[in-house]
Parts: sequence; C-alpha cells; structure tokens
Amino acid sequence: MDIQIGTTGLQPEELIALYDDSGWGKASQYQPEMVKTAITNADLVLQARVRERLVGYLSAFSDGVSSTHLDVLLVHPAFRGLGIGTALMRAFLNHLAPTSLWVLGFEENAGFFERFGLKQRPVLRAWSASSTEWKGAVASREA
Repeated sequence: MDIQIGTTGLQPEELIALYDDSGWGKASQYQPEMVKTAITNADLVLQARVRERLVGYLSAFSDGVSSTHLDVLLVHPAFRGLGIGTALMRAFLNHLAPTSLWVLGFEENAGFFERFGLKQRPVLRAWSASSTEWKGAVASREA
C-alpha cells in the first residue's frame, strides 16, 4: 500500500467509483466535474493505493490556525481491516497544523477516532441540509 499526499494522478471517476463501492451514494449521483472541483478545493488530500488502484481517500479543510475539519475518510470495503484507514489518519495527523480537529462520523466509527485522541462531544449537535434543501429554505424566507 502506498499513501500519497496530494491530488497527483487522482481522477474524479476513480473517486466516484470508491464512493459507490463504499456506500456513499451511487456513481450516477456524482458528476465528474463537481468531484474534480471538490478534489481541487480541499486543503489536504491523501490517497491510499494498492497496485495503483485507489482503495482509500481522505480530504480535509483547514484555516491552518484554529480549526481543521476532516471531510471524507473512505476505505474500499474489500480493503477494510488492513490498516489503510489507520495509515491515512496517521499521515493526516502528521501533516496537520496544530489546530483543533473536527470530525463528523457515524457512531460505529467512534472507537476508530478515539484511538487517535479524539473525544465525542455529546453537547455538540450537527445540522445538515442538501443544497436543494437549504436553497429552498433561503428562497422561501426571501419571498
């Protein structure tokens, strides 16, 4: 396995396939140009490759001073349990500026993140909306 920092060689279509294989929606829901923009706009991208195949991906956003947000951490289901997620997290944390780190994750992944010193903050809540939902809400308030 090879961990690469940066976007060199990363094609939107292979990330879309990884999303699909990992259960993050169907490939048909993603447009290559939008995924390319997401890749380009991330402050940090890490790729895990096995024989040049993309099997893991991590992206993050940071102001470099006060906070960093881990955006996506994916490992292909056929490659889980082999230490790829751990390798991506270690590379991420070693590359990270000394900021607060924020991660939104599923409950079943709590133990994984706690191994890296992250703590659940039960008083914090997450709010989310798709672009259609929040644009509709804004439009209805402006009417």
